[in-house]
Amino acid sequence: MTAFAIAITDILFVLLFARAFLGRDESSYLFNPYLLWADKATSPIIRFVKDLIPRASSGVASMAALLFLIAFRGAVLSSSGAIVVTVGSVFNFTPRPGWDGAIIASAMEFVVFLTRLWGLHALTLAIATFEGRRSRMAQAFAHLARPASALPGWAMWPALFAVNVLLAVALPFAMAPSVQGAQASTPLSSIFNLGTTANAAMAYIGMGLLSLADMLLFARDALILAIFASLFAAIFGNRTLASFLLEFENALLGRFARRNLAAGVFDFSPILFFLAASLAYGMIVAVVTMAMKHLGVIAAGALALQPYQG
Repeated sequence: MTAFAIAITDILFVLLFARAFLGRDESSYLFNPYLLWADKATSPIIRFVKDLIPRASSGVASMAALLFLIAFRGAVLSSSGAIVVTVGSVFNFTPRPGWDGAIIASAMEFVVFLTRLWGLHALTLAIATFEGRRSRMAQAFAHLARPASALPGWAMWPALFAVNVLLAVALPFAMAPSVQGAQASTPLSSIFNLGTTANAAMAYIGMGLLSLADMLLFARDALILAIFASLFAAIFGNRTLASFLLEFENALLGRFARRNLAAGVFDFSPILFFLAASLAYGMIVAVVTMAMKHLGVIAAGALALQPYQG
């Protein structure tokens, strides 16, 4: 239940973060039904902050509300230990002791969520059809993936890789690192051989690659959630929600939705996407971790590397 609450708050945080980058383009929300819903969800919060800070713009009010809610979430969850960031299905990062450690962990968890959302946006662009890129869902996704979506196509993937490497550097300092399956935090020096600059660089680059690959799991889990939510919408006859989820699934599937793998009323395209994402993720994790072990970056005995379990 706590994981669900964290996911819901992350979505709210993304909506507020996107509003902070709108500037004078707020009218664009009125011409897209999905962005209009986002506007309705965040406007009461922004108006409340503006009442407290009368001269604040919508962007400043959005960012102020975002920072307060991130800190509030961390304070509420400070004793639960529920905030865990996993990178590459190998490395775990948990809050450091104290309420300040929980607040920092709350902020880092959202940054990781936001980075994976940017990666998901880049992935959907890469596999989208021409019509898919012009859909209402794609336009809404581009707004919510700001400022990453403002980058030109050729710069998006290098920028995402750089952001994930920076995350790999920041996470061990902001949170307590451990190896998947370990019961307690572990000093980073006992996981990686950081004795030389080259080894440190390879360690952070490897973790950055694993973090970038996590967007595949993010996409897979988003598709699973959309499918189950679609069943819920069908059971309760909610056509508005069903239409939204159908467009969301098509945006995630991209060209996979055009494979004509239907049999009667059953569409097997999501299964193909699920298998492709899982296989690609497993291969990337295996190759990166094997390379890190071969190059001596991973400390001896730190990883009796268990098979991929994503």
